[in-house]
Amino acid sequence: MANLIKLANISSSTVPADDMLRYRVQMTALLGSVEGTIPGSRGFGVSADVIDMPPMRVRNRLAVDLAEKTNQYIERIYVQSVDILDTDEGGNLDVGVTIERRLA
Repeated sequence: MANLIKLANISSSTVPADDMLRYRVQMTALLGSVEGTIPGSRGFGVSADVIDMPPMRVRNRLAVDLAEKTNQYIERIYVQSVDILDTDEGGNLDVGVTIERRLA
């Protein structure tokens, strides 16, 4: 069962509005990629294990995976929370992510 994971919402209380578009684009790319499929950056993307999980079990694993990948690829922010906002019959997920600015 392969899930399509789509960023439906991104929010933050510490990231300026000017920067949110950039982080939305970066997070969308991260969620829309499967780890191991991008030449030159094989670690980028969501783990295939997460993609293949049933939708009801994916939230915690996705949160951990996304936190690790954000730490590695989007260094100025961190993931505070991940919520599954909606699923469809095919197992596709709409995800909400709350990010915060990483303090130096």
